Amino acid sequence: MHKYIFAIGALAVFGTACVKDSGCDSSDTAGCEDTDDSGSTTGCGDYDGSFALGIDTAACSAPTENADGDIVADGSGTALDASTDSVSVNCDEVGYWFDVFTLGWASDVEINIYQDLSNGWEESGQHTAVEILAGSATGSYQVYDAEGWWDFYYLELNTTDDYTAVDAENTLFVCNDSRLSTLDFYLVASSEDGSSNSCVQWGQAGSGYYDSVASDCSFWD
Repeated sequence: MHKYIFAIGALAVFGTACVKDSGCDSSDTAGCEDTDDSGSTTGCGDYDGSFALGIDTAACSAPTENADGDIVADGSGTALDASTDSVSVNCDEVGYWFDVFTLGWASDVEINIYQDLSNGWEESGQHTAVEILAGSATGSYQVYDAEGWWDFYYLELNTTDDYTAVDAENTLFVCNDSRLSTLDFYLVASSEDGSSNSCVQWGQAGSGYYDSVASDCSFWD
């Protein structure tokens, strides 16, 4: 099994100043909780910081992982590591799976893949991640922070040898060293209101295929 992990690195998140009982951002989390008339904490308040790929473990609300490996929104699990868990990619002989966290709610996470060979095969606009659905006694629920502090998207791709079968859930690209050495990846997440994007690219350093659309992206080498 291969495991490829993108480390977001230092987060630079900016927003308006924190005022109790109003929105808070992840750059000034101290005292950002909502309070009732007695001063007791009742919640975090709506997030109004910048949208970005990443996890802020110091924020009023951050995703955690339970003993079963599921992401939970109630803070009852173990804290994640922002340097390794913000965007993670795993693959084996069956396919690929991507975990993507954002600061602020997202509306879309898209993964594009290009093979840097003479045929120049690209899978673009076909692989769109979805918000996680987790089973519960009362049905299913999406795993995200109810006040907008973070969101979680997941994509699983199965490998196929039929190019006509490439779609949201299938890819031609098998996971092995010879194939991976030819691939470029470009991942972009869009904020809920569509006003901003956050992206990352990785793969063949210097190939430049996605440079025109990813000039402001972090590069994971």
